[in-house]
Amino acid sequence: MIDRADKVVWSEGMFLQPHHLQQQDRHVAGQLAAALRAVRTHAWGFTELEIDNGELAAGHVRLARCAGILRDGTPFVVKGDADAMPSCVLPEGARDIDIVLAMPLARPDAVESEVRPGLSSLARFHIVELQVADSHQHGGDIATLQLARPHLRLMTESDAQAAHTYLGVARVVERGDSGVVTLDAHYIPPVLGWRVSARLATLLHSFLTQLRQRVHDLMSALRAPGFGGVVEVQQFLLAQTLGRAEATLGHIAGQADMHPERLYVVLLALRGELAVFESPYGSAPLRPPYRHDRLASCFAPLVAELRRAIAVAVAENVVALPVEEHAFGMHHARVGDASLYADARFILGVSTRLPVERLLQTLPESLKIGPAENMRDLVDLQLPGLPLRAIPGAPRELPAYPGFSYFELDRQHPQWIGFAGSSGIGLHVAGDFPELRFALWAIRKER
Repeated sequence: MIDRADKVVWSEGMFLQPHHLQQQDRHVAGQLAAALRAVRTHAWGFTELEIDNGELAAGHVRLARCAGILRDGTPFVVKGDADAMPSCVLPEGARDIDIVLAMPLARPDAVESEVRPGLSSLARFHIVELQVADSHQHGGDIATLQLARPHLRLMTESDAQAAHTYLGVARVVERGDSGVVTLDAHYIPPVLGWRVSARLATLLHSFLTQLRQRVHDLMSALRAPGFGGVVEVQQFLLAQTLGRAEATLGHIAGQADMHPERLYVVLLALRGELAVFESPYGSAPLRPPYRHDRLASCFAPLVAELRRAIAVAVAENVVALPVEEHAFGMHHARVGDASLYADARFILGVSTRLPVERLLQTLPESLKIGPAENMRDLVDLQLPGLPLRAIPGAPRELPAYPGFSYFELDRQHPQWIGFAGSSGIGLHVAGDFPELRFALWAIRKER
């Protein structure tokens, strides 16, 4: 089959006809389109797009300006001339309609240009006359040239599918009884630069703001005195992951012409990394496929998933409760979040120079645990405290600290009810435990 974009063979003495020049135009356009497709995927979309909102009240959808590249590689620019702006009138009661900017497809042996193509015309270009001066000579003659402009129309996607190449412009929610057209504010047209779409720009900037706040919170937690033990691994890695993403997205935010697929890849990679910090028993992270013609269908759920993942990851599954030593063998660990009593395990780490076997035998009898407010009564009246039981090692949520033995507070014991609403957990040690150190953690249940 002969390609309509094949190169013309120019030879000496040939009889030059308009066909030769037309074929040369097709060849050059075809070469450019093929090269563009080869160096960039999804090399089509808007580089500029603005809808005339004033026309919506009259039941019209009209563009104020637009520029870009159609799917077949045809570039276009429409601006300045109000009469040339593509528009369409929606019938009363219209709803749930996709409006597209369409241009007739190239067809073999078809007339490509017409002076005033009608609504049913499939001519790809409409002919306009323009007076042009000789740009290489001062005071030269003015020549009237016939130029071809892309025959662009706004129409419904269903009408355009058969014989047009097109780009989505907007989704009409409805044309109400008053005639006003309401557009879907969440629609994202295919664009070649993410900032061309106001909706996509809003998604990126709002997520970047949240991400920066999370990075700030994590860094503050890492620098907090006495907090490093638990967060030195998981929280440090999380801060590293989010910090890298924040820097990358901050760079993208300054590059208005960056293709949305590159932005999508960065967001998708971050989603995959954040999955590491979530429960291994949770559902697999959402990975909607990239759809250049349906950008809202992939970006909106991905950004929503990232917002949720960041909130889950930053919420500490393990909360360190620093234990303060007071006089007469008293210790106190403040619990700032009373909800921990309801849904968390409490793990006590103990380090001393005593042999481990002796520690495991004597500590449960020598250590009295209770609500901080009741500790004086427990000690003075020699009342029993909350039991604890030894566990073979550090839970998987905690780093294994050398020299520490681990115990779990018995939440099933009737005394546990008395901790609800308490400001903290009190500990009292009776006996000799050389170089005694306590560490206390609350481990939230996995959701």
